Amino acid sequence: MKKLLILIFLWPQISFAEKAMVIVLEAPIFKEPSIDAKIVQYARKGSVIYVDRRDLKNDPTALTQRVITFDDFTGKTEIPIPASGKQRWYKTLDRNGQDAYILGPHIKVIYNDFREFNEKVSIEGHDPTDYRLTEPLPAEYPFTEGHEFRFNITLGVGPSQKSYYNYNAPITREDYRVRSAWGLNVFWPEGLFNHFRFGLNVGMYIQMRKFLLEDGRSTFENGGSLSLGPSINYDQFKGKTFQITYSAGLNFNYARYFVEQETLNHAIEERAFSGVYLTPKIFSTFQWKKVFFDSVDLLGQFEAIFDYPHSYTSRQDPVIPPMWNANNDTIFVPGGATFLVYIGLQAKI
Repeated sequence: MKKLLILIFLWPQISFAEKAMVIVLEAPIFKEPSIDAKIVQYARKGSVIYVDRRDLKNDPTALTQRVITFDDFTGKTEIPIPASGKQRWYKTLDRNGQDAYILGPHIKVIYNDFREFNEKVSIEGHDPTDYRLTEPLPAEYPFTEGHEFRFNITLGVGPSQKSYYNYNAPITREDYRVRSAWGLNVFWPEGLFNHFRFGLNVGMYIQMRKFLLEDGRSTFENGGSLSLGPSINYDQFKGKTFQITYSAGLNFNYARYFVEQETLNHAIEERAFSGVYLTPKIFSTFQWKKVFFDSVDLLGQFEAIFDYPHSYTSRQDPVIPPMWNANNDTIFVPGGATFLVYIGLQAKI
């Protein structure tokens, strides 16, 4: 009885309707003829809906270039296929009997005449409503992404630290060379918190500097530091081809520098200075995925290092004491921040 009442109520609309079949996986039905309108329901592939016959606008005189050829008792006969006049929007009804609209490319109108030869039974190319995944799943599919180890190695450059030995004569000229570095980072798989990883940061920093003193002495300092410490890493953005990771760590550092002095009469002495200290680090890593192989990424990195005031001492007694500062026989590093820019490769295992 209920179905009969619904049929009687909808008969005026159905009498002006033609059948159409949904040819995409899941066609949205809109409240208004606009893709920005509210979606009132979905129609699955293969289901039949009714569309307003008045939307089937076609010109009977418009013919396509296609013909149908068949044999009869008079010989071969060719019948031109008329144009279907496919529209972008078709009016239909939702499950509540209210006016709604569906996109023309999502349906095949059932004309019951030759126009159907111009209607595709499936969508051409990619179905935009098909969200299903094909087998096998890609290696980086989100169900498994994050469960791998990451290893990256980088080479970097940056400005030198403004530090030097406490000479017993004023400096009249200074020459700080570019600071070079290489880094190695290991990231463990994601832990209890999504996007966060624990890691290990290893770095080697090398720098050289030259000075000319007021009394004519020339000096040359070269050396560097080895850095090792834990880090915590956060994948702030993950895209199909690009990723951004922010990291922070606290590193233990061992530094060793050689200071060589030469006087005007060519007296030369070299001594080694060393020290241990801590430095906080923060760095941002920009990754371009799969640049070389499926598991090798190209990356760029920006690193900031924060130094607190510290100094390096020597275990060697001077051979020529006048060349050295007996009251403050150290290399002093003032507090501050330095930065380096890296480029490198990253592998996932």
